[in-house]
Formats: sequence, C-alpha cells, structure tokens
Amino acid sequence: GKPTHYDTAINNLETLIGHLEERGYSAQKAAEDGVIIRFGHATHATPRQIDRMKSLGVVAEANLSSNVETGALQPVQGGDFFENHSLLNLLYKEVPTVLNTDAHGVMHTTLTREYQQADRLISLFKRGKMPMQLEDRQVYFKDLSETEQARFDCDHLRKWAAEYGDFVDKGDLKDKARRSA
Repeated sequence: GKPTHYDTAINNLETLIGHLEERGYSAQKAAEDGVIIRFGHATHATPRQIDRMKSLGVVAEANLSSNVETGALQPVQGGDFFENHSLLNLLYKEVPTVLNTDAHGVMHTTLTREYQQADRLISLFKRGKMPMQLEDRQVYFKDLSETEQARFDCDHLRKWAAEYGDFVDKGDLKDKARRSA
C-alpha cells in the first residue's frame, strides 16, 4: 500500500481547495483581483483535485528533488520515485505548474536539475516506461491524441514559470508605485 502521509497530503489539498471554493474563488476572480494562488507541494494531488485547481486558477508547484529527499515520494515496487507524482496529470490537465528547488541550499539542487528531473519523468512516460494514472485507469503516452501528447514538454513548464515571474514582477512594480505615492 501507499504510505500514510500520501493521504495526509491529499486531505490537506482538499482542505485548501474546499476553502477556496466555499469563498467563491475562481480563475476569473483571480484575474480580476490580480492575485495568484500557488499551491506548494502539490505532489499527491488527485486527478479530481487537479481539475478543481484548474477551475480555481491555482498555480501548482512541483519540488521533485525535495519530494525524494524528504521521503514525500516513495518508489513504486520495482518502479520510479516519480511514478506517484502528480506532474504528469498537471501537464495533461494544463494546470500552470512551476518547478521549485524548495530551499536549494538545503536540498542541494538547482532549477536546472529540477528541469532535468521533470524531463526524465516526461521522457519515461513518452517512452512507455511509466503510465499516468487518470481517475481509475492507467494511460500510456501512445494512447493520447496528438494534441494531448504535445502537453508533455518542459517548454510548457518554462512558459508557465516565465508567466508567473512576469505576473509577480508587475505586482511588485504596482506595490512600489503605491508605496511611493
């Protein structure tokens, strides 16, 4: 079976998502308010939670090396550490996702390494070495449409990171202007 902390992580995400939904939050409201909700460590998000995150306009954060080093991910018997990570589902469902080092000085990683880890995971999926779990079934890359297959590329992660950075920079400029006025 899976480690008990997986359920704890899923329940924590459920609580966050539920609170946002109860308050009427949405991707449209986020755009109007100029606010981004970012979920750090969306490691164990379920496909249903990922659908809800997308409708809420949530940005997901993936800390691949940290998840391994801290034991947040455990390898599937005879498999890979990342087989249980939500990154493939986040890409499939087109939820903006940013990679993070999670305190690179402590975790001894860099963003370059995180992109290499993400690329390795995507490559395993593309080569049919690892399935993606969608709801109650396993799906292989070859079973996806061309449009769906195109989602599995680190360039999407880089684009989302750049968009997130631009958004933060614009917010910082607005804050500076307010403070100096």
